[in-house]
Amino acid sequence: MPDLRLLRQGKTFPILASQTTTSSNTGTTAAQLPSVPNGLYFLLDVTAQDDDVDDTLNIQVQTSLGGVWIDVIAFEEVLGNGTARKYLSDLLRTNTTFTQSNPGSTLGAGGRRHIFGDEYRVRWQIVDPTGSDASFTFSIIASIQ
Repeated sequence: MPDLRLLRQGKTFPILASQTTTSSNTGTTAAQLPSVPNGLYFLLDVTAQDDDVDDTLNIQVQTSLGGVWIDVIAFEEVLGNGTARKYLSDLLRTNTTFTQSNPGSTLGAGGRRHIFGDEYRVRWQIVDPTGSDASFTFSIIASIQ
């Protein structure tokens, strides 16, 4: 049986700096990461959002394989009337099935794929049914393990 203990490196890298946005984005500038021995933890930090329950934010982290961007993480949907909070999701090198901390529906069951590239970026969708004022402030960091 393989050794499933993680090597703790504790290196963090910004994938998306904190920003306030009112519109969707199909892909941010890519962040290059060093080799990943065990996996990655992604931390989505939502520090402010609109106050309408029907406003939503859906965020995916993507990696590039051969120039094609593939969703590997889908965070839990953020509602406009929620409070500031952090969401954690992992991407581990293992054949063992792990439960994701905040699975999303975009990628199907589990909300992630065990695919690793050397570049990562973020895309998101903001839905505001009234089209008036949806606004979210958030950032994402990656921690190499």
